[in-house]
Amino acid sequence: MDYRFFDPEYQETDRIAKDFQLEPDQILEYKDAFEQCDEDMDGFISAKDVGKLLKTLGQNPTETDLQQIRNEVDVDRCGRIDFDDFLLILKRILSHEDHEEEIREAFRVFDMDGKGYMHTEEIKHVLVSVEAFSEDDVDTMTHDIDVNGDGRIYFDEFRTFLKSSTTVHED
Repeated sequence: MDYRFFDPEYQETDRIAKDFQLEPDQILEYKDAFEQCDEDMDGFISAKDVGKLLKTLGQNPTETDLQQIRNEVDVDRCGRIDFDDFLLILKRILSHEDHEEEIREAFRVFDMDGKGYMHTEEIKHVLVSVEAFSEDDVDTMTHDIDVNGDGRIYFDEFRTFLKSSTTVHED
């Protein structure tokens, strides 16, 4: 795949495109949207405009997500984002959405009837019967996940637990 369709000053864009396995037509779409938001055509957009730009590309990040991402990308706090930084932001959001869908799929495995929750006893039965965990381990885990103690694990509890345990394991 040939990514060399930008000026030489965009070597970083080419590297990002390769790293994230973006197709040239995707990059052109993102670049076009970026340039439409770059009102003074100086190669930068306001960090505050990132959310608006993402929405034009069909994304819908929360304000909290946007602020966290802006803080990570706009390290010099100048309030301006260039196209390479925007690609990094976009990839992070798309990656986050992929993880969210994986979490939903994992949740659906236990929420077979689609009620929006799973019973802790059902999880215990499955995990112990396949010998994935001991009863004590499952009891500890479900106690940690079921924050309100009602014997049901709702999607938000499940997602929070998985994200916190993933963060711990990544460090």
